[in-house]
Amino acid sequence: MLNLNSILIGSAEPKELAGFYEKVFQKKPDMDDGGWYGWQVGSSYFSIGEHSEIKGEAKEPQRILLDFETSEVKEEFEHAMRFYHYIIERGEQVQCLVLEAPPSEWSSVVNVFEAVLHHEQDVTKLIHTLVDLALQYKDDATHKFLQWFVAEQREEEFSAGQVLKKTKIAAEDSDAFVLLDQELEKRKI
Repeated sequence: MLNLNSILIGSAEPKELAGFYEKVFQKKPDMDDGGWYGWQVGSSYFSIGEHSEIKGEAKEPQRILLDFETSEVKEEFEHAMRFYHYIIERGEQVQCLVLEAPPSEWSSVVNVFEAVLHHEQDVTKLIHTLVDLALQYKDDATHKFLQWFVAEQREEEFSAGQVLKKTKIAAEDSDAFVLLDQELEKRKI
């Protein structure tokens, strides 16, 4: 079952809106990166960011954007926050970049999980590049910090590979696909 785990609000004046929500939540943002502000509120995330297309009164006040997240998305957010806090603790600045959206249409479910495995392999390469740089610059603290991500990526690649194998088998049998769906739904993250 999906949960409502986050709310994202776009505003032409995110700083002012963040000031308002700072009073509502009675705490400073957990994330403050210039034009983006975020709070963890209970088990949910509340974010405000700049959106140049939003000005004045809403033409369609009933229109809202809801972000339904799975536990995997929450876990990935927590991974990103590990990096965020580590960089801040080291006295550096974090720059959030816009990421390209994934495809919205796929030719098959197998293609989806092939892309997932490929993505995890790409992330592993990026983590290994960071490890190599930490070793090159003799940055033992960062090298130690990254070891958690090295182990995590080993698990992510293995898990993605297992799901891909099962998906290829299930693609030939609709009953098997239902069983795979039920198995994936029970996973503990």
